[in-house]
Amino acid sequence: MVIGKIEDGDKPAEIHVETALQTCKGVLVLTMNSREAASWLRSLEHEMAFIEDFFKGSHIRERSFNLIVPRVLITFEPENKEHLREIEVINSLDKYLIHKARWIKPTARRRAGQTHACAILTVTSAECAHILIRDGLIMFGARVCPTK
Repeated sequence: MVIGKIEDGDKPAEIHVETALQTCKGVLVLTMNSREAASWLRSLEHEMAFIEDFFKGSHIRERSFNLIVPRVLITFEPENKEHLREIEVINSLDKYLIHKARWIKPTARRRAGQTHACAILTVTSAECAHILIRDGLIMFGARVCPTK
């Protein structure tokens, strides 16, 4: 009913929730009838309209996929969003496709003189994750091969 109330000219002709599943932590997982319907609902204005009518304080979270990236130069700063955007530009990825990054081992536990470390990249697209695993990734001038 909440989706039906949203008025928009770009609204897909057939849009509905196929399944709704509540997890043990109280999270509600909605499965839409098509990829177009899910993309339409995820746009900022439609998301805000849906949340306002559905339940105050709720939010829509994208599914994320973690990739282990070995041999990353330690000059990389995972908390620096500009570094993430630079990686997206160099590798011709969509903007904000890399959601976050972090080191596997804390920086305080590195050995003296260490120049490379392993990192975890979190991306928001399964297709992108598969492409990066298949083709590799350029990070700060070095080609690395992420794994699942």
